[in-house]
Amino acid sequence: MNVPWLFTGHHHFELHPIESGTRFEQSEQFSGILALILSWFGSDMYGKTESGFRLMNDALKERVEGNRSSDKLLKQRVGASVKTDGLSDI
Repeated sequence: MNVPWLFTGHHHFELHPIESGTRFEQSEQFSGILALILSWFGSDMYGKTESGFRLMNDALKERVEGNRSSDKLLKQRVGASVKTDGLSDI
């Protein structure tokens, strides 16, 4: 269903070279009438999105740095709200 005026989310990933390596940034822009209504009624959509970004950033950092020993801890942080099977295979 493609109804941009109703609800749209644009997820962006950016990689920036820095002196010590690479800085990774991600963002999401929500638009449409439903995004506005959800924000009016106190939806935690933005908080949940930010929390998901942090979890993904942590997992990506661990993979890049080669620290796979904390997979179990990361799975516990993610909890049941996100599909995690196969996380160790990433």
